[in-house]
Amino acid sequence: DWCGNTCNEDMCLTEIQIESNNQKGFIADEIGELTNLVDIRLEKGEIGGTIPTTIGKLTKLNFLDLDYQVLTGTLPNGLWSLTELTTIDLNNNKLTGTIDTGIGNLINLDFVQMQYNEFSGSIPDVFGGFTKIEKVQLEGNNLSGAMPNSLCSHRCVAGITNTDSCLSRLRSDCGGPTATVSCSAPDCCDDCPMPV
Repeated sequence: DWCGNTCNEDMCLTEIQIESNNQKGFIADEIGELTNLVDIRLEKGEIGGTIPTTIGKLTKLNFLDLDYQVLTGTLPNGLWSLTELTTIDLNNNKLTGTIDTGIGNLINLDFVQMQYNEFSGSIPDVFGGFTKIEKVQLEGNNLSGAMPNSLCSHRCVAGITNTDSCLSRLRSDCGGPTATVSCSAPDCCDDCPMPV
């Protein structure tokens, strides 16, 4: 092991954890060659550029945390093939485009943070297929339309739902007179910050 990184018994890199360390630069295409990675945590720095398409080669990846960087561009399609992912944490970047329906392939997701980017379009209905989902934050984007009722159906219900495997946090731009996302189901969105 060396600071912020972990290797397995075969000396293959399995974890990159370098947080709040003023990282600069970009994520190289060669990251796709690190096929034993299960955990990437590079938060709170100045990493720019796009998320490389080669990230789709990291089929063992379980945890992806690239928040509080200056990443731009759209989410690569290869991301939607990483079916072992439980966490996508991409908030506070400058990411654009839509949230592709391919995200529905990530059936093990329990934690999604994509707030404070520049995503547009609607919130895909496929979010309702996440049976393990516990937290979704999408506020501070340019999303519009209705929150999928299928996602709302995963909300925790006091005294009825197992709180270890239900949606305890759902945030979107659903508050105030300029709300762009509607949460029509009762008690669907638990927090509706005013759009910025």
